[in-house]
Amino acid sequence: MTQKIEAIYRPLESGDYEAFCTIRNQALETFPMAFAATPSEEFPKQKQRYDNTMKSQYNFIMGAFKGQELIGMAGFVKEYWAKTKHKGIIWGLFVLPKHMGNGIGSKLLKSTVEKAFTNEGLQQILLSVVNDNDKALALYKKAGFEPYGIERKALKVNEHWLDEIHMIKYKL
Repeated sequence: MTQKIEAIYRPLESGDYEAFCTIRNQALETFPMAFAATPSEEFPKQKQRYDNTMKSQYNFIMGAFKGQELIGMAGFVKEYWAKTKHKGIIWGLFVLPKHMGNGIGSKLLKSTVEKAFTNEGLQQILLSVVNDNDKALALYKKAGFEPYGIERKALKVNEHWLDEIHMIKYKL
């Protein structure tokens, strides 16, 4: 069994932008089948989106830090329409490959969910995972997320189609 490592979990701040870029870009380039965004689409808008997240009172990016190194991240966006503001979405959960399998992803997800549910009125958190990502699917189920639907051919990477499993977790 891989040894568990200690990490600090906290929301990213404006000064964490370069570390965020490094890990987010590695996620998109290393696991292109796991994320809807492509590097060429995301890179030009990355700074503006990051700055907007930092200014938001609801949205955030949770980071897992080993010392000063950002080793994992997960984003959260709260819906803002009157009829949907009870919902939010977790996006981009990723742990550096050298730190996978030692509990970082589980603790990162837990801390993201806990912070998200501090949003007033938030009652449910949604996320999506490609159907062949068994490790992520198991992680989400263990954290209390339940599948509620499958979107067939949700993503097309080159000529390869991927289905997405949509999952939900309700506030207790």
